[in-house]
Amino acid sequence: MLILYRIIDYCMICCCRSILFAFHFFRLALFASDVAFVIDLNVIILFSSNSGFATPYVYGSYGECVARVDALAAGLDTSSEHLLDKNDDGMLLLGIYMKNSIEWILAEQAIYCLGGATVPFYDTLGPDTVRFILEHTGLSCVVCSRKELSSLCEAKATNTTPNFHSVILIDGVTPEAAALATKSGLKVVSFAKLEMLGSQIIPTEGHEHTYPH
Repeated sequence: MLILYRIIDYCMICCCRSILFAFHFFRLALFASDVAFVIDLNVIILFSSNSGFATPYVYGSYGECVARVDALAAGLDTSSEHLLDKNDDGMLLLGIYMKNSIEWILAEQAIYCLGGATVPFYDTLGPDTVRFILEHTGLSCVVCSRKELSSLCEAKATNTTPNFHSVILIDGVTPEAAALATKSGLKVVSFAKLEMLGSQIIPTEGHEHTYPH
């Protein structure tokens, strides 16, 4: 019975991800056709924190969400940070390892804008499983909260994940988090910093979406 529940849960997750992926391609089509299409309708975001518990609703327009996604994509793509590398199969992958949150969806849509794909990690996974996923996907960067950082550092310390080198923290980089990451040979950067960098790059240098191949 437990296995059946897990199968149903997995199918529901895949269905939700597919809907979001389809929405992304709809957005790309609008941009590609040079249509000036501004949406100011409000969208309800149910989770305003990464605690996993429902919090008061946070309201934002589609335009605001798209602007954040575009800024994050530009920040991820900047050469000054060097966070993303293609794996040995030529795939651009971004790991996402945390509870449901606003940042989860923003990160997902941002990597789609770069022609990449996500590698979701359940937030309950331990170091051994995390290491296994990092080894077999060959991804270079993971988005997470400070809660998951220790498992990533333990996985990196095994020296079996050579491609993995960067972590993006959605709740900020504290001195303790920076020290832990550095000790394990990982670069750590804040989610907010990448958004800020991207928001500066777009108006000055511009940034184009990359279509998936």
